Amino acid sequence: MINIFMSGCNGRMGQVISRLVSQSEDFNIAAGFDLNDSINNPYPVYTNLNNCNLKVDVIIDFSNPAALDSLLQYATKASVPIVIATTGLTQANMNMLETASKKIPVFRSANMSLGVNLLIDLVKKAAKVLE
Repeated sequence: MINIFMSGCNGRMGQVISRLVSQSEDFNIAAGFDLNDSINNPYPVYTNLNNCNLKVDVIIDFSNPAALDSLLQYATKASVPIVIATTGLTQANMNMLETASKKIPVFRSANMSLGVNLLIDLVKKAAKVLE
């Protein structure tokens, strides 16, 4: 079983991932991180990364660019691979990812929301038809 640390767990995409993982036998969300702790999750949610010392296999981040620095510090200190799906990253954020990638595996993805991916797919289809 793969244990996940879900950053941005109480946001829209974090809650989608939480629901999907709850239906899987191969994955488990061991804990979450979010400044908003008003949602009741079946796993502990930390508002301060310094209070978390769980052993996880991967961090998935759907949070906010403002959280990236502390999240990367946490990931590199714990030697945990990280998947970054946060949008709105600046060049400074990209530089932080580059630095972190020298110490831990880093996978950064474009926006993973259903609406954005549907729009990208429609644009590709329209481009083929309209050439």
